[in-house]
Amino acid sequence: MNSTQGYLLDIQEKFEHLKVEQTRIFEMFEELASFQIRLAEFSGLSNHEDLYMKLLDVLSSTVEFSFAQILRRSEGTDGFELVHEKGVPGAMRELLTLDENLLQWAVANEQVSIYPVEDEGVLTCAQSMIVIPLVGRREVVGATVLWTPFPSEELNQHVFQMLSIFSKEVSGSMENLDLYLRTQSLTYLLDNTIESVPHAIIVFGLNDRIIACNKNAEFLFGFKRFFALEERYQDVLPKDVSHTFSALILSTLEGRCEIDQEMDYAIDARTRLTLGISSSLLSDKHGTPQGVLFICRDMSLSREVEKLRDLDSMKTEFIHTVSHELKTPLTAIMSGTDILLNDKENLSPDHKEIVGIIDDASHRLQALLTDILDMSRLEDGSIEVEREWRSVEDLVTSEANMLVNASPTHTLKLEVDEDLPKVFVDAPKIRQLLENIIGNAVKYSPKGGTITVAVQPDDDHLAVSVTDQGVGIPEADIDLIWDKFYRTELATNQQIEGTGLGLSIVKHIVDLHDGEVRIASQENAGSTFTIRLPVKRSSQEET
Repeated sequence: MNSTQGYLLDIQEKFEHLKVEQTRIFEMFEELASFQIRLAEFSGLSNHEDLYMKLLDVLSSTVEFSFAQILRRSEGTDGFELVHEKGVPGAMRELLTLDENLLQWAVANEQVSIYPVEDEGVLTCAQSMIVIPLVGRREVVGATVLWTPFPSEELNQHVFQMLSIFSKEVSGSMENLDLYLRTQSLTYLLDNTIESVPHAIIVFGLNDRIIACNKNAEFLFGFKRFFALEERYQDVLPKDVSHTFSALILSTLEGRCEIDQEMDYAIDARTRLTLGISSSLLSDKHGTPQGVLFICRDMSLSREVEKLRDLDSMKTEFIHTVSHELKTPLTAIMSGTDILLNDKENLSPDHKEIVGIIDDASHRLQALLTDILDMSRLEDGSIEVEREWRSVEDLVTSEANMLVNASPTHTLKLEVDEDLPKVFVDAPKIRQLLENIIGNAVKYSPKGGTITVAVQPDDDHLAVSVTDQGVGIPEADIDLIWDKFYRTELATNQQIEGTGLGLSIVKHIVDLHDGEVRIASQENAGSTFTIRLPVKRSSQEET
C-alpha cells in the first residue's frame, strides 16, 4: 500500500468515526428534546402526589435505579422528611440511610452528586447513590435520592447533564405548585371569610358587571349568585339600590370614599330597614383601578346598640353624680339629728318622735346610697379585690352573732365543721356579702324564729348556707331576685323594707371570687341561701 492509499484510508476511517459521532450527537439531542418535552408536562400537574409519580417516571427513562426516595424540606427547619418512595421493600427501608452532611452539601451547592454505597445490606441491590438537589428560585424545596445498580464511575457525562437540567426544571415546577396550592388555600380562606362576614358584600368591575358577592348579598337583594355573576348590576339589583350604587361608584372613581351613606330599603312588604353602604376602590398592585367594593349593613341594630350604650353610660354617670351630691346634705342632716338626740332631754315628746323619724330615715337613705354606689362600682368593674387567705368561720361567726343578736325575736344556730379549709377572699367584701344574706334572713322572717348558719366543705369549695323560717320566695320570683331593685310582691305586701339591691350585690361579689350562689325556697316556709367559695388547704397556702 502506497502512501496515497494509506492517507485515503485514514481519511475514510476518520469520516466513518465522525459519522458515528454525528449519529450519537443526533441521538443525544433527540433524547434531550424528548426529555425537555416530558419535563414540560410538570407544569400541568395540580397536586403533589401526581408530581412525585411523574418525577420518578421521568427519571426512570433517564437513569436506571433500584430504589428512589423524594425528600422535602421540613417547614421552618433545615431538616428533610420523606414524602414519597418507589421500589423500596419494607425490610430495606431502615438500611437506606443517607448521610445528612452529604445531602446538605449537594443542596447547598445545587449540584447533582453521586456517592458509592458502602452498606453491605444495600450493595446486593445498589452500588451507588445519586443525590439530585431540588432548589427553587426562592427557597430549598428538597432532594431526590436514587440507588443505582452500577458503580459511580459508570455515570456518563450526558446523563449527569440531563439530571442537572432535571434538577433545575423540576425544582421550579415544585416551587410553582407549592405557590399555587398556597394561593388556592388562601383563596378558600378568603372566600370563607367573606361568606362569614355578617354584612352584604358585592364587587363590581369597571364595566359595571358583578364579579363577586357573598350569600348575605343574595339574601338582602333577592338574587341568585349563579345568575348574577358577570351581569350588569343595573339589571340585577332593585332600582333604588342600583341608583344609590351608581352615585357611589361615580364618587369613588373620583377619589372619594363614601362611608355609611344611608338609604331606606324594603326587603319585602313587611320588612324595612336603614341600609348603611360603604364603598372603596379596588386596585391591582400597580394602583390601577379594577373595580369597586361595596359593604352593605343593617344600621338599625347598630343604632339600637349605640342607644343602649349611651343610656347605660348616662345611667352610670347619673348614679355617680346623684349619689355623691346626696351624700353631702345627708351628712349635714345626720349630724344635725345626732346633736338633737344628744340633747333629747330638752325636747318635747313630739319633737323627739320627729327627730327619731328623721334619724331613722337618714340612716336608711345612707344605706341605700351605699348600696347604689357599691352596685355601680361592681357593674363597671372599677372596684378592686384585695384577697388574702382567711378563715371563713371567724367571719361568719362574728357577722351572724352581731346581726341575729340585734333582733330579740330571733335565735341563732351555728353549725360550723372543724378543720375547715381557708379561702382566698377579700375579707371586707365577704363581710358585706354575709351582712346582706344574714340580714335578709332576719328581715324576711318578721315573726322571728331560728336563723341557721352552716359552714362545711363541699368538694373543692367551702359552702356557707343561711336558712330562715320566714316568708319565703314564690317560685316565679326565684330567677328574678338577683335583678337590681327587684322586690317580690310578697315582701311588698308585708311592708318589709329593702332597696332590692342586696342580693344583686351578693351575686356580683360571689362572681368576683369565682364562686356560685344557690337558693332553695318555698313560699311561707323560709329560704336557704348557699354560697360556695373555692378553697385551698392550709398546707398549700404558700405554694
